[in-house]
Amino acid sequence: ITLATRFAIEGGMDEEDAYNASDLYIQDLDNCKTPEDVRRLHTDMMTFFTWAMADMQKAETHSKAVNECLDYIHYHLHEKITVPILAEHVHLNPTYLSELFKRETGTAISQYITDMRMEAAENMLKYSEYSFDEIAQILAYRSQSHFSKVFKKHSGMTPGEYRTKYAQNGIWPE
Repeated sequence: ITLATRFAIEGGMDEEDAYNASDLYIQDLDNCKTPEDVRRLHTDMMTFFTWAMADMQKAETHSKAVNECLDYIHYHLHEKITVPILAEHVHLNPTYLSELFKRETGTAISQYITDMRMEAAENMLKYSEYSFDEIAQILAYRSQSHFSKVFKKHSGMTPGEYRTKYAQNGIWPE
């Protein structure tokens, strides 16, 4: 796990993302009971890092302002994020920033924020035991019901259905 993490970081993967993944895999390793469990975890980890690195190769380059917005969003998913907050952060007019972001990423800022929060929610539902209310709070949703509504619209299932379908078997103790 350490070597895969180190190589991913050397290859350009965001350090925080790599270390977060590493921490989850180390926690999961503690729950492995058989050599087959370890092999399955190893395959999952290597697949994750391989796809993460492949996605980086496809990543588009953006203007400094858009890159700063992407970073801000990534590191502040647990806070309220609005176009005016982002515009102030990058010292641009909110309308201009919205147009620039949409032109460079193909996605509206609000949709991008929702997509990133939903990606984080999917990971928490798969790999953690956080309650739905805790996930909603962590991702700065005003209520669990609002989070559930947004999640269902995004994934086509409720958070409970998603966790039941995709939670990693054998990771958590019975």
